[in-house]
Amino acid sequence: MSKFIWGVKNTVSKDPAVKERLSHLSDITFNYVSDKPIDGHYSCFKIFVGRKYYIAKTKSIQWTLQNLNKILKAYNSNGTDGKDLYFPLVKHIHNTGYYDVQIEFICQSENPYEVIKAEFLALQENVGKSLCLNKNKEPYTPKYNPDTQMHGWLTVNQYLNYKKLVKNNI
Repeated sequence: MSKFIWGVKNTVSKDPAVKERLSHLSDITFNYVSDKPIDGHYSCFKIFVGRKYYIAKTKSIQWTLQNLNKILKAYNSNGTDGKDLYFPLVKHIHNTGYYDVQIEFICQSENPYEVIKAEFLALQENVGKSLCLNKNKEPYTPKYNPDTQMHGWLTVNQYLNYKKLVKNNI
């Protein structure tokens, strides 16, 4: 199990001073603590905040960090509409005061179908459990882009294989 750790310090406090400090937190810091590559592979992972976790996929861990920080800043300054992928995670960080964030990889592959399959199976197994922050049992898949002739990172064939997997498992 590979882990990356993001964090400032562990805090599980309802203390108003901690809440105030957290409301001004501008960045989740990133420390690389794995012998696996950060980027270059598609990844499916669990992001842990304390014992709670969120299952996601990415092509770039660095992009994920930047996106988390962007949402955190928006949430802390003027709020957000709650539609962003990582909103439940950022809301949990903000509400609990616990902001030691760890990543556990479920799957890393150069084949995006393997990653979305791993995410689907992980969501099927975990959504509904009290510690899982995900609400949807199916991963997000982008709409077909006629310019690239792909569904996000998935080729049409990979997308159809994924839809077949969903149909056979629901």
